[in-house]
Amino acid sequence: MEPIPGDDVVYFGEYLAVLRRRKWWLIVSVVIGVVAAAAYYKIAPRSYTSTAKIQATIVLPSQSAGRQIDMPTEASFVTSNDVTKCASLLVRDKTFQADPSSSSVDPSTICTSSAIQATSLDRSPLQNLTVTPVPQSTVMTVEFSAPKPRQAEAGAQAFALAYIQIKTADGQTQLDKLRAPLLAQETADEKSLAKTDTDISNLLASISKNPPAPGQAGANQAKLNGLNQKRAVAQTALNQVTTQLLQLDPSKLTPPALLLPAQLPQAPSSPSKTIDGGIGLAVGILLGLALAFIVDKRDDHVRGRQDVETVLAAPVLAIIPHVQGWRDRDEAQLTVSLQPRGTVAEAYRQLRTSVAFLASQRNAKVIMVSGPGVGEGKTTTSANLAVVLALAGKRVILVSADLRKPRLHKFFGMDNDIGLSSILGEGAEPWSAMKNPAIENLRVIASGPVLANPAELVESERMPEFMDRLREVSDFVIIDSPPVLLVSDPLSIARAADGVLLVIDAHNSHRGALAAARDQLEQSGATILGAVMNNFDPARAKKYGSRYYGRNSPYGYRYSYAYGGYGYGGEPAPGNGARRAPREAPFEATDRGTP
Repeated sequence: MEPIPGDDVVYFGEYLAVLRRRKWWLIVSVVIGVVAAAAYYKIAPRSYTSTAKIQATIVLPSQSAGRQIDMPTEASFVTSNDVTKCASLLVRDKTFQADPSSSSVDPSTICTSSAIQATSLDRSPLQNLTVTPVPQSTVMTVEFSAPKPRQAEAGAQAFALAYIQIKTADGQTQLDKLRAPLLAQETADEKSLAKTDTDISNLLASISKNPPAPGQAGANQAKLNGLNQKRAVAQTALNQVTTQLLQLDPSKLTPPALLLPAQLPQAPSSPSKTIDGGIGLAVGILLGLALAFIVDKRDDHVRGRQDVETVLAAPVLAIIPHVQGWRDRDEAQLTVSLQPRGTVAEAYRQLRTSVAFLASQRNAKVIMVSGPGVGEGKTTTSANLAVVLALAGKRVILVSADLRKPRLHKFFGMDNDIGLSSILGEGAEPWSAMKNPAIENLRVIASGPVLANPAELVESERMPEFMDRLREVSDFVIIDSPPVLLVSDPLSIARAADGVLLVIDAHNSHRGALAAARDQLEQSGATILGAVMNNFDPARAKKYGSRYYGRNSPYGYRYSYAYGGYGYGGEPAPGNGARRAPREAPFEATDRGTP
């Protein structure tokens, strides 16, 4: 036998079983989620999104050596105050409004320093702006959303052009600051060089007009050499300044570039059928799963043999398949006789084997059959169990102790003119109420006429005495009693019996009722031998999963219902050559009036 897993082990099949049981909760929740998503898509305001792409650069060439662009910083610069003001100026420009992508739009003439300073800051458009650096590149995407397509295009294009304009203007301003001292130095060097050239020209003219005396020629030459040397120094300084100015030439600025102008969006970006439908579906599934498990957790119905065995702390001895019409009180079916080779008869034989084993272990002869409530199938089980025990060669006395709504006599086509009420209330002898149902080894005592005081009858001293007399002349006494939770009769009967067999509906009984029946029986001192799950429908049981109706029992037995009937351990129908087990003692004693 396979090891029995503990209660804390969770099976994936159990989750599937819950979903099969509560599938309508899941289906309805999914439908509601999808319908809600569709309704939201219909009524939600439309939003359009346009995208522009910018190539970020280091504008000043003198600052580009050994430096990389910080793209997060560049992305945050798009939302700076000056860029936001410039974008608002562009959006208000009539030429820009007509065609944001037109080449006739010149941001430098619109976003002048004076215009930006005079413009008040409005940061509300930033709520619709999204700037995202492209990974592993110097490209940024500028997305702008608006209720109308043209507004979305204008917003994205305005912020892209404004970023380029402000970055370029800032670079030009910094360049002018760097060039200013160099230009001043260049002017000074040019003036110094021009003066030196003038001095040299004047000296040469003076020498030409007034030739020096022989002793003065060296002095003029030294003076000329000094001026030439001064001129060379001034020219060198001027050349250096010119070189620096060439490096800072405005033509070498590298402003950002507009890689992709903003386009006019053709379809709304929000709401999205795909996204909204997916969200509605996901929410519906999650809600349906939650409701399915909550409802299933709160459902008190018995969901399988494990529930029964856990509540009763006793094994399920057999699972009886569903029989059409078994609830009809006017149609009493003795299935083991009507369909001896059917699956139901085989299930009762399985019950007989389990009861015989427990009886031998616990020395139990008198077994009360009851159930928590009405319609569980206790009378049907009592009659069929008594028949299969008798067919196995056991001496069986079947007693109807339901003195309020008797039905057992109908299974055997008997009258109810005399029975248990006659024995307990009128002092009749048991043998006089014992009837032969034409089934060997079986005798039946009906309930008898319905009296006004059934509870007092079963609680009288005659009841245990009556059971003791039956115990002496039989192998089994099967007592059909009323429901445990409806009247007090079963509790009195259970005290005189050796054990109780509880019959429950496999699909309609409640765990709370089963627990209440167990508590009442235990308080009365009764012993619960086990349970029988009646009215089992394999088609309905599939939704509960194999763990609930599996064959492993935590009480050390393997019980199951069987399909096929004959050939699975049961006897052939009477009259087909079946061999009977030898009887220890026939019912001659009771026929003579000595039960």
